[in-house]
Amino acid sequence: MSVRVHSGSVGDPKSQILDAAKVVFTEKGVTDARMGRIAEEAGFSRATVYRYFRTKDDLIRAYAERAAERSRRRLTQKMRRFDKLSDRLVEAVAFTAESIRNDPEIAPFFEPDALAVTGSLPFRSAAMLQGLQSDVRGLIEGADTSESLRDTVRAEELGEWLVRLGLSLAMVRGPSRKSKELRGFIRRLVMPAFIEVRQK
Repeated sequence: MSVRVHSGSVGDPKSQILDAAKVVFTEKGVTDARMGRIAEEAGFSRATVYRYFRTKDDLIRAYAERAAERSRRRLTQKMRRFDKLSDRLVEAVAFTAESIRNDPEIAPFFEPDALAVTGSLPFRSAAMLQGLQSDVRGLIEGADTSESLRDTVRAEELGEWLVRLGLSLAMVRGPSRKSKELRGFIRRLVMPAFIEVRQK
């Protein structure tokens, strides 16, 4: 059997299997994906796949944890491109919503038929970006000093809230907004509750 090596996975069978799962999840959906198809895509036997992941649920959880961590790193990098605190937080919410809708690594987990399977995974809860709670503190400390969090807002709670808002914007049916419109909507209606401009 020829081994299909996926980008970034050379010499790491576990990563190759997870990369293959991404292809199959996108192709078939999370619910209809089969371990045999994932093994075929990875270029391994079913026995080899089961050696690394005892059940499909184990594979799904490992995949979700890896994808959530990758998403969190991309989000943190994007937020650091902005100096103002409000810009960073707007980007956090917009990026989360857009990733859920458009990122092929994440989007299959939010399809209606996947909800029963993925309900307890990192993607489907505030734990999706749990590490963001500590990241938010660093982003606040490194931001432009012209803005600050309101005294009533705690960084840890804000990290969770950003995730919850992003999930809501992505999953609750509403007006379709392009990238610029989405960020403007978040800025106008949400940021004033958390951000205050410091007087010079």
